[in-house]
Amino acid sequence: MKVTTKKGDTGTTTLFNQAGIPKHDPLIMLIGENDEAQSFLGLLKTALTDPDIQAYLTDLQRHIYQMMGELSHGPKVPELLLAQWLTELEKREEALLARTPIGNKFIIPGENKKEAWCHVARTAVRRLERNYSHYAAGNPEVKKFIPFINRLSDYLFILGRSYTV
Repeated sequence: MKVTTKKGDTGTTTLFNQAGIPKHDPLIMLIGENDEAQSFLGLLKTALTDPDIQAYLTDLQRHIYQMMGELSHGPKVPELLLAQWLTELEKREEALLARTPIGNKFIIPGENKKEAWCHVARTAVRRLERNYSHYAAGNPEVKKFIPFINRLSDYLFILGRSYTV
């Protein structure tokens, strides 16, 4: 596979069979935010040592990859599958909450590397959520992803707190 094609040198890109989309198009920017959040989850994964959490972060990366695929005019993420992702996130969130005191104070990340990377990933996911919300104003079909992204940022917050207790 050739990486440098020079096709994007004009400031446009291609999604599946749709060519000539400006790289500043809101859809392309949203896809880029998905890519960034997915990458931060990967970076977080390298900072952690719990194999179960690492494996779950990989699952979350795959979920985001599927969301990017749909945004790119690829296969749709079935509603049932999205509901399963949400259920799993909520289950894991509750399990973390059961053993993690959250407190009621403002959090300043940086108590340790694991906690700090959780919050870096969380803020990337929050930005992704804001951009989905903005994009959904004119494209309501993507609203279905917002609850999952919202729950993902909650999970990452709690995960970060779990490394400070």
